[in-house]
Amino acid sequence: MRTLFAGYARWSRWQVLDAVLAVGVCIVGLMLLPDGLSGPHRVWEVTVLAAAGLAVAFRRQWPAAAVTVAVAAFLAQLTGSGPHWTTTTALTATVYTLTAALPRRAALTTGVATFVTVGIGGTLLGEGVPLLELAIVAAAVAAGDAARQQRAYLAAVEDRARHAEHDREREAGRRVAEERVRLARDLHDVVSHQLALIHVHAGVAAHLLARRPEQAETALGHVRAASRAALDELAVTIEMLRHPGDPAAPVEPVAGLARLAELTDALGVAGLSVELTTVGSPRPLPAVVDAAAYRIIQEALTNVRRHARTGSARLCVDYRQAELCIAVDDDGVGAPAGTTGNGTRGMIERAAAVGGRVVLGPRPDGGFRVTAVLPLPEEG
Repeated sequence: MRTLFAGYARWSRWQVLDAVLAVGVCIVGLMLLPDGLSGPHRVWEVTVLAAAGLAVAFRRQWPAAAVTVAVAAFLAQLTGSGPHWTTTTALTATVYTLTAALPRRAALTTGVATFVTVGIGGTLLGEGVPLLELAIVAAAVAAGDAARQQRAYLAAVEDRARHAEHDREREAGRRVAEERVRLARDLHDVVSHQLALIHVHAGVAAHLLARRPEQAETALGHVRAASRAALDELAVTIEMLRHPGDPAAPVEPVAGLARLAELTDALGVAGLSVELTTVGSPRPLPAVVDAAAYRIIQEALTNVRRHARTGSARLCVDYRQAELCIAVDDDGVGAPAGTTGNGTRGMIERAAAVGGRVVLGPRPDGGFRVTAVLPLPEEG
């Protein structure tokens, strides 16, 4: 008994509905059989009804076999005296199911074959052309084809929705990754330069504290100024991250070439003399290009101070018609140590973000060079 119920549980609700419909067709057909049928004729009619019921019950599992059985039951019933509507019902249901299940060309071919078989067989075995049955077969074929197209359309819509959702998730993941890289780059730019200055001034203060305390006090003042600047920029950056898009949030300090003098002065105090050369006519730059240029120069000069073991560097800013060219040169010996870190990656990423490029490497006559080329809108 448990095995029997387990088998029923595996039936789908549509199979159960088909079984109920088949039983109903058979019961109603039996009720409408003429009372005066003799034994062999009654057995024949009952067999035809049973065949029609089986075709309806198993039309989803074996649709082609179900149509064959339904057509045979219809033609067989034409030779008897039972109600034709029972086999017509089976014919309609099975043809619809088969047409909806097959590809369009195969479905139409099967529908035409069924239409011809019913027409010729009905004409030969019945009392004329079975116009009603032919119309029903044609309607079942059309309905099945429409149902198949509807299912295909819905499947395509669902597939597009799944792909769109996948694309949205992938795009969201890409944007998150890009945002993480941007945040890491910004935090590095905000903190590393000031920390490098703090490190230099703290070393100077420690060296002078015992011998020249008045000069050590000056160095410690530079440490305080640099640390305060770093804390202020870091606080503003963190506040912006906490309240993205909030107009009341503090505005990030503008990083641009207008702050070059401030940058070179701070590096000069830290022991790096920067010779600045400007070629061409300075002009207002797009904000993103201006910020990228400043951060690239800042990182390149900071690397010179930290790694090149030299006290001087040369900076050239060349305003060309369609691009801004930046070159930072030094005559030091320690540059390779600064060419593989986060700062170097940040310079390359910032240039790429505005459509530019960064090239860096040893100079033929010694020292190191960082060159950045950033595209500019042409002057009108």
